[in-house]
Amino acid sequence: ALTYKVSHLIDSGEPASSIVLVTFTKKAANEMVCRVEDVVGKKSKGIHAGTFHHIANTTLHKYAKIVGFENNFTVLDQADKKELIKIVLNRTVSPEIKKRLPQAKQLMNLYSYQINLAIKLEDAIFAKYPSYIGEIDLIRKIFIKLGQLKKENNQMDFDDLMLYFLDFLQDPRSLKYKKKIRHVLVDEF
Repeated sequence: ALTYKVSHLIDSGEPASSIVLVTFTKKAANEMVCRVEDVVGKKSKGIHAGTFHHIANTTLHKYAKIVGFENNFTVLDQADKKELIKIVLNRTVSPEIKKRLPQAKQLMNLYSYQINLAIKLEDAIFAKYPSYIGEIDLIRKIFIKLGQLKKENNQMDFDDLMLYFLDFLQDPRSLKYKKKIRHVLVDEF
């Protein structure tokens, strides 16, 4: 059904570049673009299609300066993010204090949970790891230092892609980008 909506838009004169097609997997995005190409041919060239993270990543690589990064930022995978958290832990707290805190993997999960649900750190800790609620100030400090280190290194993780893409869209300087996009279609999951 989404394929035909996109095809109808293009056949009605909408430039393909004004259409953003978001799916939940890379494979689904590729299949969707191929199906649209089968219906409308070369007129489909220029559709911006992909997962939420792909759309955010490709857009931010063009407009990164608006959110305080260079356009050549790198995206950290889970292993790199975990290592960065360990670096921040080692720089921020003593080994004795580190024993009272969640492990790096737990901190990584907590950070993702908070970002993805757009909730306060207190609520995230209470929901995921309530036994660490007494360490909230220290966890907050670690997350702040983690954000600073990623910015200094011109790095984002997958959670940051969503966060900074939202910041970009809310920034008045994104108006040029938003004016080009006339249709955002999201594949059902």
